[in-house]
Amino acid sequence: MKNWLAFLLVGFATCALQAQPSSDQTTSVTTDPFQAELDRIQTERGHQEARYAQEEAACYRRFAVNDCLRDVRVRRRVTMEDLRRQEIAVNDVQRRQKGVEEIQRLEEKSSLQSQQEAAERREAAIQDHKERLERAEQKRLDKQQAEQDRLSPAPRTERDKSSDRPTAESRSADRQEYEEKQRQAQENRARRDKALADKVGQPPVKSLPTPP
Repeated sequence: MKNWLAFLLVGFATCALQAQPSSDQTTSVTTDPFQAELDRIQTERGHQEARYAQEEAACYRRFAVNDCLRDVRVRRRVTMEDLRRQEIAVNDVQRRQKGVEEIQRLEEKSSLQSQQEAAERREAAIQDHKERLERAEQKRLDKQQAEQDRLSPAPRTERDKSSDRPTAESRSADRQEYEEKQRQAQENRARRDKALADKVGQPPVKSLPTPP
């Protein structure tokens, strides 16, 4: 039984290789070796059924009908059991082959997915490294600008310049201050002239009028 199963597997592999389309062919027909073997077993079963039916019919023309029928039915059962074993073996090999193919498909899918995930992780790492470099460069520039601002005074803005322009209140205060200084100067001159006149016995000289 084991030798027969090994021969069956080798035959399936050979049929599968022969059924694969070549690169030189423009059109090809792919045949499933497992289905072909199942069809063969089904055809053989039909032939055997017809054969044993004919043998049973011939038994009725003999004298020992029961013995003939018993012999035919025993051989028929042995043949059908052997065909059934072949069918089960083919189904088992087919099921294993499909399992292997499914595993291969899953491995290929997993490999492609792993490659895609690795590419995404690599791209994310490159982008993160680029952003870190940009942040470090911006931080360096900010620090350099702050150092320059600390060492050199900031240029005066238009608002700062406008604060130096005289206003009406500042002009009025300046005028009052000027007039007060002129008045005090006039009083000082008057006191000096009076003191000088008293000393020499001459009338004091009239002071000049205060300029506007």
